[in-house]
Amino acid sequence: MLLVNNENYWLTGNTLVFNPNLTNIHGDFTPEILKNTQSIILPEKLEVNSRLAFEGFHNVNSIHISKKNPKFVTIDGVLFLRNIKELIKYPCCKKEKVFLVPEGVELIEAHAFSHSKALVKVVLPNSLKNIALSAFNYCNNLQEISIPKNVLYVSDFVLANCGSLENIELYNGL
Repeated sequence: MLLVNNENYWLTGNTLVFNPNLTNIHGDFTPEILKNTQSIILPEKLEVNSRLAFEGFHNVNSIHISKKNPKFVTIDGVLFLRNIKELIKYPCCKKEKVFLVPEGVELIEAHAFSHSKALVKVVLPNSLKNIALSAFNYCNNLQEISIPKNVLYVSDFVLANCGSLENIELYNGL
């Protein structure tokens, strides 16, 4: 069943599919799309992505992109830069309670984990250096996180509105 169709994307069932020829995505989605999308299929030719393009997709459980894309990759439905140095978006409705960010990730992008519903614990790698604005904002079930000693910068509101947080480990005077 096709719910929305335009030249840039279409929503079929609960899957938002982007035009394969798009090279850039902007976050200008209708409330209907934001509410009904559970899976996102990104265009193979995607080169530039507004880091906030996924903001508002609070029911997504997986993100996919062609293995041929030279800039981005998804691993188990999570979006990274191809070199795995930046975690861009963890889908809000992934079912895992614990997520281990892969070793090699140096940056967690703004709003990357925002509104994640099931996460109770996130394990960050020693390679991590920066955590961007509101990275874990509104992770209501998050109880435990340890910021590794190699982290040099933690932006504002990183753990804002995480009402279940019981244990935070910080190093280097962060």
